Amino acid sequence: MRVAISGDDMDGMKRRHIWLVYARWLVAGLTFQLAADIVGTSLATSWEELARLAVIAVIRTLLSFFLDKELECTRRLQHPEMADGQH
Repeated sequence: MRVAISGDDMDGMKRRHIWLVYARWLVAGLTFQLAADIVGTSLATSWEELARLAVIAVIRTLLSFFLDKELECTRRLQHPEMADGQH
């Protein structure tokens, strides 16, 4: 069965694709930033720096968790045939 796609649907698909690409890079950037903070803290340790690293790690983890949920939802919207868990 073939479904006609209107211009609005195509624009939405393009926006979702751009969002997926941007979000992947954002997750990668957050991961590298956390790694850099861990390396920096391991070289100059103080309790204040360790606490700052812990806060950054928690914030980054929460951002990554919710961003991953958003990515999964966007993938399901973009590829509804894969919604049953088949990749």
